[in-house]
This record gives sequence, C-alpha cells and structure tokens, in this order.
Amino acid sequence: MFKVKNENIKILFYNPKVLDKNLKEYKNLRFLKNMGYPEEYELEIYLQFLIDKMADGIIPHEIGVFLGYPLKDVIGFIGHPSLKLTKINGWRVYGDPRLSDKRFNEFLEDKNEIKKLLKFNEPEEILLSM
Repeated sequence: MFKVKNENIKILFYNPKVLDKNLKEYKNLRFLKNMGYPEEYELEIYLQFLIDKMADGIIPHEIGVFLGYPLKDVIGFIGHPSLKLTKINGWRVYGDPRLSDKRFNEFLEDKNEIKKLLKFNEPEEILLSM
C-alpha cells in the first residue's frame, strides 16, 4: 500500500513466489533492466522501484510484467512496430494470441476461485490463509 501524488492510495496484491518466478524469467528480467531497473535482481527492490515510479502518479507500462501479462503484449502496448494488435481480451494482445489466451484463462480460473472463497469467507481470512 502506498500513496501517489494526488493522495490516492494504491494497493498491490501479489503472490511473492509467483511474482518472483515471473520477474526472474530471463526475457522479463532483461526487459526490466533495459527499463532502468537495477542490474542486481531482488524482488523487494524491484517492487520498490515500481512503487517509486507509481508514486509520481504515473502507471508505468512495464507494470504489465508485474501483473503477469506476456512480455510480447507489454512490448506491443509500448509501441514496438513489429507487434500488431490482435485483439483485446482483458488487456491488449499483440501478435500470436495463444500465450495471451492461455494466461487470460489462468486469470479467469483464479478469479473464479477467489469468488468462490469470498462466498464463505471474509477477505481478511482469505489473505491470512495464503
């Protein structure tokens, strides 16, 4: 949880193991380093770097990597000329949609699981059990 420039509060929920694995993927890590992230990777440092950028009130394009979007879609969104918009399915999909569709379906499954949990539990209980 952190405040941004206009005094709004932002909350970023994440699974440390999943996020760490995603950010450590070679292509994602290389991309983030090219976006100015530290050469030496550490999850908390990368999260703080992202938060510092967002505290200025601007959501950086690379947040898609932190959210689990395929890198090709993040790069396409930024404007890479070789990646053409294929469709919009939860986010803008660029190039071959198969990986994006797979990831989107995983998100839907997780979302449905959370909805089921929320029918019988308070949000705090769910967070504490994870």
